[in-house]
Amino acid sequence: MGGSFQALATAQGEEFVRECVLALTRAGFEVVGERVDLVDTGCEVDLLARGATGVVFYIECKGSFMRRPGLQRTDTLRKAIANMALIHHRGYGPLMLMTSHRPAGACCGRRARSCG
Repeated sequence: MGGSFQALATAQGEEFVRECVLALTRAGFEVVGERVDLVDTGCEVDLLARGATGVVFYIECKGSFMRRPGLQRTDTLRKAIANMALIHHRGYGPLMLMTSHRPAGACCGRRARSCG
């Protein structure tokens, strides 16, 4: 398979966002924004989606099909937590995190997920 690891990861991440859009749409959400830069946070959210009640959710999509996919990568989990903390701190929300794979076993990711 040609291409760099980073290019493959980017392509798989983009494909996962498309899968999230489909899942949200099937669940009755309306996607109203993609790759939205929240300038005052220094973060970008993958999607904005309006639920049936009119509430807009700020959504991070973390998924792939590589050796350690989704939130099984500690760096990916930590980045998602940090981004969502910054976004929440600035008053955006509600927040949603969509992933292809939850942290596995007793890794620090599972411990981090259970904090707070």
